[in-house]
Amino acid sequence: MKKTMILILFALVSLVAFSQKNIVDIAVESGNFKTLVAAIETAGLADVLKGSGPFTVFAPTDEAFENLPAGTVKALLDNVSKLRSVLLYHVVSGEYSFESIVLYPALQTLHGQSLAIDTRGGLKIDGAAVTVKDIKASNGVIHIIDTVMIPREEANLVQVARDSGILETLVLALEKSSLVDTLRSGGPYTLFAPSDIAFARVPAETREALLNEPQWL
Repeated sequence: MKKTMILILFALVSLVAFSQKNIVDIAVESGNFKTLVAAIETAGLADVLKGSGPFTVFAPTDEAFENLPAGTVKALLDNVSKLRSVLLYHVVSGEYSFESIVLYPALQTLHGQSLAIDTRGGLKIDGAAVTVKDIKASNGVIHIIDTVMIPREEANLVQVARDSGILETLVLALEKSSLVDTLRSGGPYTLFAPSDIAFARVPAETREALLNEPQWL
């Protein structure tokens, strides 16, 4: 809680001063992104993120990196290709403010995969909560997040649905219908996936009946 308040204060006080600095310089000067900065430099992305952009960067704090499983940070720093992939998964081409992000269901990253946007109970990007928004840089904008986001490497349909954060009812239905194993292997498949909002529009009795009678699914 204390660290969160410090980050918020940092963002508010520094907003104007930082607006003339690029994304990398802001991360360096803040003091809260030492691991992220080291990773950017190791991956050879410093010049890219100092460039004209514009970019939107979802920046995990040092605490977010510390919360990764033991050995993960070292493993990433030792594997430049994987590290670069993870970092690019946090960068979107274009400048997206908090107000504009919430208008999209997903944003495509420089990694190639898209980040799922969830606005229920506060903004979450691929499951990571945005703790500080709209830190303006000369070449884009930074949003601070509480989790390091790992791209899904060759993820199956079930993993993608589960990680999206907006398909929980569908995942539950798949599990009850015994289709999980099918969709985890074989394929390729095209899945037309109704969101949780879509399921919520179905009458409650009908929805419960479907989930309680797997043969109907």
